[in-house]
Amino acid sequence: MGDHVGGLAQFTYDGVGRAVSWDNLDIRAVTKTTISGNDVLLGVSLNNNPGVEDVWNTFPAWGFPYSSSDLSPAPAASTIFDGALAQYVLGVNAYVYWNSAIYAEVGVSSTPSRGFLRAMGVDPYGSGPVLSGAAPYVRVAYEKDYGENNFEVGSFGFFPNLQPSGMSGTPDRYSDVGLDASYQFIGDGDNTYTINAIYTHEAQDLAGSLPMGAATNVHDSLNEFRFDGSYYWRNRIGVTVQPFWTLGSSDSLLYAGNRTFSPDTEGVMFQIDGTPFGTDPSFLGPRFNVRVGIQYTAYTRFDGAKYNYDGMGRNASDNNTFRLFTWFAF
Repeated sequence: MGDHVGGLAQFTYDGVGRAVSWDNLDIRAVTKTTISGNDVLLGVSLNNNPGVEDVWNTFPAWGFPYSSSDLSPAPAASTIFDGALAQYVLGVNAYVYWNSAIYAEVGVSSTPSRGFLRAMGVDPYGSGPVLSGAAPYVRVAYEKDYGENNFEVGSFGFFPNLQPSGMSGTPDRYSDVGLDASYQFIGDGDNTYTINAIYTHEAQDLAGSLPMGAATNVHDSLNEFRFDGSYYWRNRIGVTVQPFWTLGSSDSLLYAGNRTFSPDTEGVMFQIDGTPFGTDPSFLGPRFNVRVGIQYTAYTRFDGAKYNYDGMGRNASDNNTFRLFTWFAF
């Protein structure tokens, strides 16, 4: 929309809920300047998913596996930063990118009105906890190109206060802080190698959930670590492997759905995919993209145990999932 304003507005059809709703939103205004002889990019972003404005593929908003299914089994726990508030908030972020090397960003997110969420196709009563006030966000990263190699290392913090189940009163306080890193070898374009990694530590102050009988401990914690390595041949055929771990405090009420009262989950995801269109040689041109792939998720531990985690004989491997997908982008 001109030289300084642009963005992405993504809408998604949910085949399970049979409804269309807004997905990731990122509208931004940017300008360039020079400070002490160095190029500086300044920008402001309006978005609906903490971290969606980030330009690297380490954060959950744009990280592997890039697409998922509501039918796939999911463990009981994940950090708030791992998409828990996606499409349920509106955020404003300001950032600076100095000399194509140092990136710094600050922002806040808040919950819009229920009428607005309903208009965007989101159930305002189905998200569970809602933000109490504004949630601050900070981000710093360093990036460097070395010939055909690109490196990035950074850190982030997200600090939301949530009302348990949307109730009024004392909120639960969360502090999500972490580190991320990325490496990519592009070469001549025939062979591309990428490694992404992210670690998130979440400190939980559950002063709101405790009197409601939703938690046993006032203070819990959750740790998530995942990294993915991929190889792509001419941006057409790719293979990706992602090990993942979630480890946290035991809590007999917060994780009452399993016999160990633990959120600990670990496993590995495999994916093979092909992108037949979307490149210049394609007869449909670079604006039409189709990706077809197969994905397999294998769990070695699920909700605290490898065997009989729910007390009813279900094992972690019973949640292993094979998925065949087709992804269209225009």
